[in-house]
Amino acid sequence: MNHPGEFLDHLLTQFLVKVHERTENNYDAMRFSYDGVDRSSQYNVTEHKNYLRFLMNHHEALYRAYCLLEDEPSRKTFLDLILFRLVGHLHMKLDTNNAAHWDLRDRARRMDCVPSTITYTGLFGPLRHYENVSFDGEMLNVDCWQGSIVWSFLIRQYYLERNGTAVRPEPGDYVIDAGACFGDTSLAFACSVGPQGRVFAFEVLGTHLDIIRHNVAQNPALADRIVLVPYGLADRCNPSAQPIQTNGVLAPGFSLQSMPDEASIPVTTIDRLVESGDIERVDFIKMDIEGYELKALRGATRTLCRFRPKLAISVYHRAADLYEIPTFLSRLGLGYKLFIEHYTIHAEETILYAIAPKDSSMSSDC
Repeated sequence: MNHPGEFLDHLLTQFLVKVHERTENNYDAMRFSYDGVDRSSQYNVTEHKNYLRFLMNHHEALYRAYCLLEDEPSRKTFLDLILFRLVGHLHMKLDTNNAAHWDLRDRARRMDCVPSTITYTGLFGPLRHYENVSFDGEMLNVDCWQGSIVWSFLIRQYYLERNGTAVRPEPGDYVIDAGACFGDTSLAFACSVGPQGRVFAFEVLGTHLDIIRHNVAQNPALADRIVLVPYGLADRCNPSAQPIQTNGVLAPGFSLQSMPDEASIPVTTIDRLVESGDIERVDFIKMDIEGYELKALRGATRTLCRFRPKLAISVYHRAADLYEIPTFLSRLGLGYKLFIEHYTIHAEETILYAIAPKDSSMSSDC
């Protein structure tokens, strides 16, 4: 596609085709029937109407982001995700709905587990305790939900390896895990970086901080590699506030944007932590912070320019993230190559990966 009009024409044509098709076996009950309500036949007209309006208003910006993507799999995924948001699971099946995906889901269901000693509960019920979870040569003990096992350790979300390109934590890397939640991703990263690496686990909810401490404590061989940071990441600093308490309720999906008083939230910037020496360097950044990703990246601008770390950034919480975040990274002038991968059969868990050359002579507007 050579111009925004052709891009829009393609999407509208496919939209009209897809909306007259019907899919089967295209609903993830574990994620969307967690409360016993069967939503498999629901079609949210308002949601799809609003996304069509979004496409019409922003197709030029979306097209420019599409053109920034490095390879055909990324561009196809980009288009497919737009179409999925236009028509929903009743009318379009993503490529992730395949045998390999469901084999991994079945593997997680078969894993031995017992009730966790942690009594908190949340969206997907109580936590379970898993032992001897294998990842990158380590055996882990983890208290989490079954979905955490699936996406963090089996599907390996935040690890891209495609056609000779690898965007993932490597031995010795210093990693920022923004939105550490239960600490499962931090444990995975700690396995990958080895004894010389470090993982800085950022989490702002007090309940989740307790769970991370518990998970780190039951993996003592990895404890020295993980630094727990009780802040959120943003484009401003307010580190003196206290972690947010949720009355013992687990709250993945919590967003800083939902807080009525952002001044009460303990947040900081990556740039401040690097410039103060609290973080020596940054080699890899993962962000899944419920719509705060762009603000956190803006608060890391000088760090991105200095170290050009590999990136794995969620781009599905806000519709505009799909074009605003690739555009932001491109405008830094750091030569980032951008890829997209998607990890569910629905619209969630889309990751933008970025890798830049380490050639310090490359020009930059930073």
